[in-house]
Amino acid sequence: MFGNAFGPTGFDLKFRLFGVNARVHPSFWLGGLIFTRGSPGISLVLTGIATLFVSIFVHEMGHALSGKFFGDRVPSITLHAMGGHYTPGNTLRHGRFIWMVLWGPLAGFILGAIAIGARFALEAHLLPFSVLLWYAIYDLMWINITWGLVNLLPVFPLDGGQILREVVRWKFPLKTDAFSYTVSMITAMLVALGMFAADYAFGFGIYPVILFGMLAFQNYQLRQQFLAMGEYQRYEEEAPRQPWEQDADWWKKN
Repeated sequence: MFGNAFGPTGFDLKFRLFGVNARVHPSFWLGGLIFTRGSPGISLVLTGIATLFVSIFVHEMGHALSGKFFGDRVPSITLHAMGGHYTPGNTLRHGRFIWMVLWGPLAGFILGAIAIGARFALEAHLLPFSVLLWYAIYDLMWINITWGLVNLLPVFPLDGGQILREVVRWKFPLKTDAFSYTVSMITAMLVALGMFAADYAFGFGIYPVILFGMLAFQNYQLRQQFLAMGEYQRYEEEAPRQPWEQDADWWKKN
């Protein structure tokens, strides 16, 4: 989704880890400053940006390493102002695609569980107390658990929305992508309305309202674009279906 908006620049930070090419777009650091706004002191700002970097990096590496496991020979990830994205070197379909998408949030949940363990260790005085450590643990829990769950909502292009579209393409071939975008649009609108009510009642902040409002509008545009190409257009297979693509439980047999 964001590949064109956050293309390579001369100021990118580039490195390679576990066979995955990683690139950090300059806008990521701006996003980190926005994320840490209101933090008192430069040390907490830097800690917040570091935890954001680790969290998004782990999430995208979950996608990339899963893709590599399924045969992607040149996986790459990019971190940018909107989070990050994984760019597969080859097309993954159906069951493999779904598992690749799931491993982003799953990697984050594992990191979040480690942070929860660190919090209990800190409260039990098994770790020396530090304000920076407490702040980092809190951020790791919030980013990886809370936003990990949000990311699984059936709203495209969030991970849950990508899974929804792939399941519809795979298991309900009589439906079109317009159905997936409609579900995504309605879900995003309901979340935006719910967050607006929560902000009015408890002061949760307006950012989630804006985010899901934008996602609702984006899915409306995608739906309209798809319908403009033909009401009865169906997703066309790019290659013959493999045995594992025809069996939802293929992974249990391997």
